[in-house]
Amino acid sequence: MRQIRNLLLVILCAVFIALAAADTQAANIASAQSGNWDAGTTWIGGVPPIAGDNVTIASSHTIIVAVDVAAATITIAENASGTNGIFVNAGARLVTSGSITMTAPTSGTSTIGVGAGTLNAASITIPGSATAGRNCVVSVSTGIITVTGSIAFTGTAAQAQFISTDAGTVNIAGNFENGGTLVTGGTGTINFNGSAAQTLGAYTTYNNVAINNTSGGVTLTGTTTIGGDLAVMTGNFSVGPYALTVSGSTSVNGTLSITSATGAKTFTNNVIISSGGLWNNASGNAAVSIAGNLQNDGNFIAGTGVYTFAGAAKAIGGVNAVTIPNLTVTGTVANNGSLNVSTALAGSGTLTNSAYAMLNIGGTSGITTLTASAGPNTVNYSGAAQTVKPTTYHHLTLSGSGAKTITNVSTINGNLTLAGTCSATTAIATTIGGSLSVGANASLTA
Repeated sequence: MRQIRNLLLVILCAVFIALAAADTQAANIASAQSGNWDAGTTWIGGVPPIAGDNVTIASSHTIIVAVDVAAATITIAENASGTNGIFVNAGARLVTSGSITMTAPTSGTSTIGVGAGTLNAASITIPGSATAGRNCVVSVSTGIITVTGSIAFTGTAAQAQFISTDAGTVNIAGNFENGGTLVTGGTGTINFNGSAAQTLGAYTTYNNVAINNTSGGVTLTGTTTIGGDLAVMTGNFSVGPYALTVSGSTSVNGTLSITSATGAKTFTNNVIISSGGLWNNASGNAAVSIAGNLQNDGNFIAGTGVYTFAGAAKAIGGVNAVTIPNLTVTGTVANNGSLNVSTALAGSGTLTNSAYAMLNIGGTSGITTLTASAGPNTVNYSGAAQTVKPTTYHHLTLSGSGAKTITNVSTINGNLTLAGTCSATTAIATTIGGSLSVGANASLTA
């Protein structure tokens, strides 16, 4: 009897294990009609999909996610009439542990509308039909899309669409690939938060872009316009041989690397290098246009390219000194800190050296207007064989080496200091309001 009982127990255990295994196997579930995800009548077989199931949304069926639901993979089948796809209600969440794959429709539109809800996926593939009007669309308004892999576009770009209409956030740990259509009509952000190398697709329609990559960095892949803000928070954002325009502010807490002089680099608003941040143009030596303020509280490596400041009533400053070998001012800019221009100060605009500011000019000073009368500020001509810009100075220092020609400088409200091995000759009578100091190896001829 005991042996029979033990045998029965073994058989029962085996049955239970088999049933449990069957329960955990992924089911392939397809939609039967339009309806709510959590309603049995929506699905063939009468059972809503759960985590681990492979889900297919059939042609002409729209599925509403009204509560939190999950799946292993989702396929949006080829649509032949009207619209098919998934729409996530505000506050609801759809979690897909694997891929979401859309199929180009033969008629109508296929849509994944996140709206104000939440969508998680390992990857999303958005194909474009060859026929206009037959679109595959992924859209978000104020919701959140989080993708642990890439968002890929295939087929015809005009019909493969990613649309952000409001303040939503798209977190992507893989690539946001080329080959689609990016439409932004709000204040949304695409956040690159991967732990390996990522690429930022070549689109001229980004709104806000954030870089939070912990390893490998994010690389530009073509001509790109960021209509909102660029925030390089963590990791490296590499700008290679492509044009980049940032219309909003640019903040750098991580590293922004400009690695090529090819393609215009244009920043039409403020650029802020935070403590610990690095702006690095050392290898690219690219020309850069900035129409806002430049604030350097971190590490700013300008390279040898020409920096053009085109804004009105803008400022250069920060906790740390700013060194720009070639600086051209076409707007009106104030130096509020320590500014070093080692090669050429040029442009048709106005540079004002503010009170307590330091301006070191190591090369030529062909700028149209240099205002340096605010007290106290100092302008130091630190190169060799320089002509001093005719203007009214507060403190004027002549250092370095070679002959310094002081032409039409009639007023120095503060001190005139000669240092290094330079020699200076004044062409007109010069009034010095402070002291005159001539170093042992320098000379002054009036």
